[in-house]
Amino acid sequence: MHRDIVTIPPEGFEIIGSNEICACQAMKLGDRVLSVQGHPEFNKEIVEFLLENRYSKGLFEREVLDEAFPKASDEHDGIKVGEGILNFILEVES
Repeated sequence: MHRDIVTIPPEGFEIIGSNEICACQAMKLGDRVLSVQGHPEFNKEIVEFLLENRYSKGLFEREVLDEAFPKASDEHDGIKVGEGILNFILEVES
């Protein structure tokens, strides 16, 4: 569903998170810059809304909607990622 990913981290960035789709899912530059691809704040209802909206605008085929819609309720690390972002901002050691 995503149309953009970072394939090579910028110079000096350390990769701190990845998955089977994106090798550079999360990166940091020292203790000053944090980059996270994705939306840890999205819940099932937001994902379903976005899927329906994007499908209705013709951004992807029915097969993509049918495959993605059931996954909207899958478990994810959103809370953990959000906590990590907050800890980074507040300079809390994890």
